[in-house]
Amino acid sequence: MKAMNVKKWVMLALLVPLVSTALSEQKESQEQSKSDSLVFQGQGRSRNRDENAALDEAIIAAKEDAMDKAIERVLHNVKDSSLNEVAQRYIKENLAPDKCIENFEVTSKKRTETTSYVTGKATFNNKLEGTVAMLRDKMQYLGYPRLMVILDEEIIQPATFPPIPTGGMMAQIAVEQVLIKKGFRVVDKATVDDNTRKEVQAAILKGDNDTIVRLAREHGADVIISGRPARAQFVSNVDLDVVRLSGPRYTATIDIRAIDCDTARLLVAQGCNGTGFGETNLLAAREAFNKAGSEMAKKVLKDILYFWIVLERDKTIMVEIRGVAHDKAVEIAEALKEEEKWVKRHGTVVVREGVCSFPLSVEGKTTAAKVADTIRQIEKGLKVVEVTDRRVVLQKAEE
Repeated sequence: MKAMNVKKWVMLALLVPLVSTALSEQKESQEQSKSDSLVFQGQGRSRNRDENAALDEAIIAAKEDAMDKAIERVLHNVKDSSLNEVAQRYIKENLAPDKCIENFEVTSKKRTETTSYVTGKATFNNKLEGTVAMLRDKMQYLGYPRLMVILDEEIIQPATFPPIPTGGMMAQIAVEQVLIKKGFRVVDKATVDDNTRKEVQAAILKGDNDTIVRLAREHGADVIISGRPARAQFVSNVDLDVVRLSGPRYTATIDIRAIDCDTARLLVAQGCNGTGFGETNLLAAREAFNKAGSEMAKKVLKDILYFWIVLERDKTIMVEIRGVAHDKAVEIAEALKEEEKWVKRHGTVVVREGVCSFPLSVEGKTTAAKVADTIRQIEKGLKVVEVTDRRVVLQKAEE
């Protein structure tokens, strides 16, 4: 009996340190999980060999390094590449390092003749995860914007060359193909008539953004990409060694502006060039347009998506009412503004071909269906003809 008690005490004596160690390791793991303490390096240089200035620069560099690592860590599990890019840019442009890391502490310093090196320890700031979650929610709610692309083009020939038609909208098609591949919704160019294209081009020359966005809204666009006509110009004849033929070389130039149809705000302005070779002048010019258009789309789509997600916005819905007088349409617009809190403002009521229309600015979560239903309640004699994401059409019911 005494021998058994001795064994129990021996086993207990052996277990206590093990349990104590396990609890200690668990506590340490929990503390590490809470703080996410990370160690990063940064360095600064000073040409004037001012030791204090070099040290300050090194500390700033170390903090920025810590911030980059913290951003990388929080985005590690974000599989959506578009959200990843938007979040990285938003954080770097809007959050100071002290919003991304906490408790930065210099742990070591090293000084050479011209350079100071600093190693620092920083703690991860959990607010970063909240920022990414906010951007994810906005992206899921807003989705990708619907884009309308209008790009005319022309081929500039030397005086001794005969003029040639473009044979299509190669620059516009190239831009649209890249945007569609990246997940953007694009207004079908077949639904945009020649008069609309001419109106947009005339408005571009005048700098009339209001007209540009009005025409884009009528086609249900959130953002319009347009600009002066793209140009392809003959450069020279070159020897195409691959096929042992000589052929022309053309350079295409595209300048575009992307405008938010809700705010008429310029989101991005960009220029791009492309070079094309071909057996004929037309084929070479088309290839130049295609390369310039593809490169252009790649440059602007990130900016468009970023501003679309990040900017605080209301939504603009185009309202069309058929079969009512101008004064009645004005009354309806005013009633919407006075009676509904989710209505921010309405634009000028215009009449075109017997149809009254006006832009209605509403809170971002308001649907077009809600707008249509509210108008029917205000004016009982109207029926809904069409509802899309950004457009409602109502008509006076036959008596």
